[in-house]
Amino acid sequence: MAKKPLFRRVSGALHAKDPSTTSLWRIMKTEKLWLLLEGGLWFARLDQFNDPREGTLPAANLVGLLGKLPGPSVQWIHKQYVLGVERSFALCWHMSDGDPAASLWSFAAPDDGVAVRTTWPILLEQLKPI
Repeated sequence: MAKKPLFRRVSGALHAKDPSTTSLWRIMKTEKLWLLLEGGLWFARLDQFNDPREGTLPAANLVGLLGKLPGPSVQWIHKQYVLGVERSFALCWHMSDGDPAASLWSFAAPDDGVAVRTTWPILLEQLKPI
């Protein structure tokens, strides 16, 4: 499998990260860990995230896009865009060589959560049967 570099910004410069060796973290509530251990995955609906911008375009981009369409199309496209967020799901992981950042614990309290650590190749191998 060819390595595709991922990038991170450090002091204004971009530095490649090797996804085959960099840790992936998933912070979750303990109840969702049992689902994972039984071979399942929890995908959250984008409109259910705490961040209302999750799964959306920046407002300026959306306005610019809609501004290029003929009048009747704008309402239909905007409605489809909103429905897309309501009908889309995500399974989020954090790529980091260190311990997960404190902000990641917003997904689960440390006394009711667990941090799962893996790598991209291992995660891909586990997802093959799906």
